[in-house]
Amino acid sequence: MKTLTKRQEIAEAINFGKYPVLDIDLSKCDEYGLKGCTVRIDMGKFHDGEPWLEKAEFRAYGDSRVLTFSAFACCLDANMSYYDLIDDVKTAQAPIVKPDSEICVVIHDSNVKVVYAVYIVETGKVNRHCQTPIMVEKVDVSRFVRMAKDQYRNDMYGFEEWRNEDGTFDDTDC
Repeated sequence: MKTLTKRQEIAEAINFGKYPVLDIDLSKCDEYGLKGCTVRIDMGKFHDGEPWLEKAEFRAYGDSRVLTFSAFACCLDANMSYYDLIDDVKTAQAPIVKPDSEICVVIHDSNVKVVYAVYIVETGKVNRHCQTPIMVEKVDVSRFVRMAKDQYRNDMYGFEEWRNEDGTFDDTDC
């Protein structure tokens, strides 16, 4: 993992197409952890030579606190609604993540308009039989999960913060 701090490094990583750029927005937290962007993972080729791209979501779950991909299940339906079409359009524009390559990860909060970190992270091998279709280098995102969970609790339950008597955060359920 490499942390980018200089403006020129960040601009080069994001703008020149060297890396697929994935983002995690802390304001889009749910009860499971941080939700990132939708991606397409290059799983190789089918038997007939067509490319196999798997749709997945870039995430950081509250219990593991590391970056990961979570694949979606596939379900065929006789009807195709507006939302199915919009979802397909968003997926078609999603970045493609290849095995054994590097990706650029931007962690930000769109509510407060702050970018917290920009990382260059390596991906691992593809696993075609798992909900985590491709592994990501271990990056500890504990502080970002705690920040997002605190805001999520505030939004859901109306509490400003959850602190213990000694002033530390209670993150046992993160």
